[in-house]
Amino acid sequence: MERRRTLLLVLAAVLLCASAAHGFMFHLPSAAERCFTQEIPSNTEVKITYSSDEAYGDFLDCTITNTDGAQIFLQMGKDEGVFAEHIANGGEYTICLTSRQSPKSTKSVRNILLLVQIGADAKDYDKIATKNKLRPMEVQMRVMEDTVAEVHNEFIYLKSREVEMRNTNEHMTTMVMWLSIGLIFLFAIFSYLQLRHLKRYFKKKRMID
Repeated sequence: MERRRTLLLVLAAVLLCASAAHGFMFHLPSAAERCFTQEIPSNTEVKITYSSDEAYGDFLDCTITNTDGAQIFLQMGKDEGVFAEHIANGGEYTICLTSRQSPKSTKSVRNILLLVQIGADAKDYDKIATKNKLRPMEVQMRVMEDTVAEVHNEFIYLKSREVEMRNTNEHMTTMVMWLSIGLIFLFAIFSYLQLRHLKRYFKKKRMID
């Protein structure tokens, strides 16, 4: 039992090294829009942060839409913002940032930093420790537990996606099979009608009996 617990802690420590935070910087010209998609597992905490340098005469808008295309976050005219939510339904979420011009625009290019944190990385453990009066060791254990739970949730999500993809592939295979059968049937009918037409033509020309 003790050995199993030790192995679990080692595994959790290794998992902590595999961060679920994705951050990058990109350039956004004036009057342009850039969109990114992020695959998010079900029942997962998510924190999306963006910040930009100032661009005189331009306004920065940010929208986030879920897998159904519904808008779940909108912030207009601010150079920085934070979206933090618990995502119940996993899938591809779309993040769009738009540099909106005004009549006084200098048409400058923005430098934008976008940070996406998923699962344990999206939680503020300092606040959790203060709220629950946790000791440093208890905080570390909480991080490990959340990381293991995150991996488990992601595994379940990937399994469900695998089933969806398999069902889709099977459906497409069935459609292709029936389409092939239909084409063969139509080709057979066309060949029969063509032969019948040629036979009548040759009889009319008295080339065959």
